[in-house]
This record gives sequence, structure tokens and C-alpha cells, in this order.
Amino acid sequence: MRHAPLGGSIACLPKGESAMTASEIIHVISVSWYRRWILVRRFFVVLICVVLLVGTMTYAAPADWIEYTDLIADQRPLHAGSSLTVGTTTPMSGYFATDLWGVNSADLDVRALLHGYETVVWSGDMPLLNSTVVKRVSVREIPSGGCVFILEIADGLTYNDGTPVTAQDYVFSLLLEASSAVDALGGACRDLSHIPGFNAYHAGEKDEFAGVYLISPESFALEVTQDALTNFYGPELLTITPYPIDVIAPGFEIRDDGAGAYLSEGEVRGGLTTELLLRTLFDPNIGYVHNPKVSCGPYLLTDYDLDEGRATFSLNLRFAGDAWGYKPVIETLHFVLVDENGAAAKLASGEIGLMNRALNPDVVAQFRALAGILEIVYPRTGLAYLAFEAERGPGSDPDVRKAVAMALDCDELVASHPELERVYGYYGLGQWMAAELPPEALRTLEIPFDTEGANALLDTTAWCLDEDGGAYTTNGGSIRHRDCDGTLEPLTFTLARSMESGLSGDVINILRSGLEQIGAQLQIESLSFDDLLAQYYHQRAGSADMYFLASDFPTDFHPPSAQETGESGYINATSPSDEKLAAWADVMLHSGYGNRSGYLAAWLVFQSRFMELTPIIPLYSGNYYDFYLPSLTDYDVAAKGSWARAIVAAGISE
Repeated sequence: MRHAPLGGSIACLPKGESAMTASEIIHVISVSWYRRWILVRRFFVVLICVVLLVGTMTYAAPADWIEYTDLIADQRPLHAGSSLTVGTTTPMSGYFATDLWGVNSADLDVRALLHGYETVVWSGDMPLLNSTVVKRVSVREIPSGGCVFILEIADGLTYNDGTPVTAQDYVFSLLLEASSAVDALGGACRDLSHIPGFNAYHAGEKDEFAGVYLISPESFALEVTQDALTNFYGPELLTITPYPIDVIAPGFEIRDDGAGAYLSEGEVRGGLTTELLLRTLFDPNIGYVHNPKVSCGPYLLTDYDLDEGRATFSLNLRFAGDAWGYKPVIETLHFVLVDENGAAAKLASGEIGLMNRALNPDVVAQFRALAGILEIVYPRTGLAYLAFEAERGPGSDPDVRKAVAMALDCDELVASHPELERVYGYYGLGQWMAAELPPEALRTLEIPFDTEGANALLDTTAWCLDEDGGAYTTNGGSIRHRDCDGTLEPLTFTLARSMESGLSGDVINILRSGLEQIGAQLQIESLSFDDLLAQYYHQRAGSADMYFLASDFPTDFHPPSAQETGESGYINATSPSDEKLAAWADVMLHSGYGNRSGYLAAWLVFQSRFMELTPIIPLYSGNYYDFYLPSLTDYDVAAKGSWARAIVAAGISE
């Protein structure tokens, strides 16, 4: 990633973003009125956002990061014998330990139940220090311009087996998440580039992780670079979830001779190897990724069956409380996969007590027809979209991607489902950025429906031939071809969709209709949810040219981790590499701690560049609906972001 220049209080444009070359302008004008309009409109988006950015940069002192959650005194008694069954339409993939191997939303819920004591949590849309975990933080400025944060953790924290949670576990977590062995095993290591020794440690050049220091059993330190101190999310950079070193790296301990923390087996310095992690993380019976028995969250995993789509959790009686001091009082949880068409009947019969994240309008209507059922409505932080495979096939040409987007009548799709809402970029309605911008600003990102313009654009690409090798015309209803080493290849898109996708039929209809109008044909490949994600994340070879997906964004919208300009893979599944996109993502991220106006301005330019590349076709967002029995009390999923976090403060009435 190339960092955008920052100087004084002004954020500068990434190099080359302020103007287009003469040849680029000529090409745009030659295609259609549509692209002329997009050029003018996006120029003004950039101009307005640069004006907004000038003078809005704020550089908060590191001490401003030190803000804690407000603890309550939770005196609620355990509801002995109580249980709750939670229904979901998203299958679990079984990655129950970390985010390093994927972000399936059902797995995220399981991880929130099993793992706790993170140093930083989210309250609304900004991060705070976890008062249950972090006893004290001190900050020291250093000559490099960066800062060292010294964190002291609370006394008495333990895993569910009674083993103490110490500073060593927090440091080990960072060494694990930054290890190149994670990449070798098909994961994506965490981007810890805000810590100065990350690159050398990750590359295997150093055993020690400079900038990560173990001080005592109760305290450790993180050095943060000067550049990172302008991070919009500030204390989010101090986020660590502890993992048990004795389970994942048995026989190892963390040592620190002053140059940074490192792993040692007895007197021998050593690192995490793929052989070790294959055994401790992925062993079919005891591997921590799929079977994390030793954990420190509000619940512990007692049973699961991925084939049947169910998992059972029991109360962790050693849990000291979440960031606000709540301890769960519901004794047993069951998390089960349900068919959305039968979910309302299961809630009515009491077979499930909570249905999480209903979205399909027809299914929502079924729940609302039930008597005595409660509901919570909250905007979705994500969207449904068609993602292109941008490294091969027809989707590797940005003009082809743009033409397909122009041929889709997304308004027709939303009109048939009034509870859905159009989105025009890589965002969801529940994100604060979308909520704070006026609709007309978001509309500037739109790729309008224009089949005439789409055909004109495709005529400028290699897909400009008919089946006989002559010039393609739109009159005959034939398929476009291109000359591939003397062989005519038809313009065919293979769409991969999950067999569990509720609205895929409607999406396929508008996609097929649009492709027919531009001389392309569609093939459908139905996959299991796990297979779909594995192909999309490039963890497994596939033949799809497009994917029908729905994703929810984390609270910290952190596009650099998804838009790196290096090798594609899990961290670069959505978009082709692009320096301008990465540079604007960098401007956004380094807009200054809590500087919403500066971040928002850069976010809009980032979105504009993203849609210029058209790695996805945004379809719709909307609201999530949680439906539940009246016996579930104090359930506030809208405030906590997920049912797994909200359930800690909830209860069960008689």
C-alpha cells in the first residue's frame, strides 16, 4: 500500500487522483453520454471531498485514547435450568477460534460466546477500553514520534478450566496473529503494521516482535508508530483477545530480552511453525480452531455438529463479566440452522426462542403474522451484491464489469421487495457513514441502468465479435465472442450462489435478463455455503466468474485490509489491486482519531473510486429483524451488534 502524503493539517490527494489523462478523457467521451456524466459527477465528488478534508484533520493526543467502558454491578441470579434455542439461516463453517480463517457471521457469533477479555470493545461506532480487563494504561512518547502504551490487566481473570489469563497470553495472541505460518495454512494474518517490528517478524527475518514487550505476568507494552497515531479508530489498534499459549503452543513460553517478545521452548528460541499449528489448531479431534475447549468467554462449547447445523453452549461460571460487567444468567444455549421458510412455525411452537437476522421480506411477514411475538428492527451494516472474479475470465476486464453493472435493473429488484433498499457502493445502511450522508451524495455512486451504453462499452473490448467472427450487432440476439488464440470464445458468466440463498432466484432473473440484452449468457453453479466462501476467498480453486454474496461489515470499516495492492487472496477477495483505491483508503484511515468529517469525506472518494473499478455490483441492503418469545427479556441486539453479545445481558422469565 502506498501511503497518501499528509502535511500539517491538510490531507493531500493521492498522486494522480486529481485529474485524468487526455487519452482517458477521450476514451470516456467516445463510449456514451453515461460515462461523460459519471466523469463530471465524480469529479465534483472528489472536489467537494478535498475541500471538506482541508482543515478538518485533527491529531488527538494519545492520552485521548484512554477512555473506559462504564461498569455496572450485575447482581442478577443464575436462572437455573434455563435454556434458549437461537435460530439462524447462516450455516456455521466451524472456525470457532479466530477471524484469521474467515468471517462467516454465524462463526463470529460462536466466537463472541467462547472468547472474551478483549482489551478494547466497541460502544456504538467508537472503541473503548474494556474496564473488566484493563486495569490501567500509561502512555510514553518516544523519540521516533510514536508512543508506547503500557497495559496492566486485571487480577483474577481465568480461562474456563481455571488456568490464569496472564499478560503472556495477550502477547502470544499477537505473535500468533502476525505469524507467516497462518498464511501458509490458508489464513490471513492480522495487519499489525502499526507496530514497528511487524514486517520483520512476519517475514521471518526476526524471531522477536519489536514493539511488543512482555513486562510482567500482569503487564505488557505495545509501541505504536507515529503515523498510526492519526488512526481514526485510535484505541482499536490496542485490541487483543487472549489465546491460551499452553494449548496452542504447548511447551513454549514468551520471553523478552528488551528487543521485543519472542517464543522460546526451554532455552531454545523458536517460532510458530506450520507443523506445530497443524497439530494444535487443525487436528480433527483437538484442534483449537474447530474445538476451542479452553476459552474465556461467557459460554463454553459443549457439543456441535456442523452437518446437522447445531451447537450447544453452557455457562462459563468463571467468566468475570463483559466490558460493562454483565455476566450471563441463561444456563444453556442452542444455536441451530433453520430453513427460513419454516422458521416462523418453529418460533410459534417454541422449538426456537429467538430467530436472529431475518431479512427476506416474505419470511418477515410470516413472523409478523404470529400473535404474541416480539421483534427488534435494526439496519443492516452490510449489503447483498454480485462480486466479480477479477483475476481471470471476463471479469478481469474493468470495462466488462462496468457494462454488466449497467445492464442490471436493480431498481426493479428492489421494487418487488419494498422492505429492501438500494445501495450504490460498498456499504450498508447500518454504517454511520451512510446514515450521516444525504441520499443525493450516496446516489452519486450509482451506475445507472443503461443497456445501450453497456453495449457501446462492450464494443470497445475484445468481446466485440459474433459467432462467425464478424462485428457483433445487437439486432440478432446472438452471443458476443472474442478471439482467443484463433478460437472464438462466447461471453459466458458462471454465477456461484449458495444453495441456502433466499433471494437468489430474483437476482438470477434480473442478471440473466440484463446479460441477454448485452449479448452474454449465464450459467448457475449452486454450492454449499462453505464451498462458496472457500472459492470466493481463493482458498480453493473454482470456475465461477461471479458470486452472489451478502456481507456485514465490522464496526471498524477498515478497507486497507481488503484492498492491499499485493498478492490477492483472502484479504483481497473483493477487489483487484489498485493504488488509487489503497491510497484513498489510507487517507480515510489516517484522518485523525474521531475526526468524522475528515473520515467521511475520504470515505466518499474511496467509494467513488471503488465503483469506478466495479469489482462488485451492489444490489440492496435493508433491516434485520430479530423475532423472539416474550420469555426472553432485556434483549437489545441493536445496541450490542449481535445476538451473542446481547445475550450476556439478557434473561429468561418464567
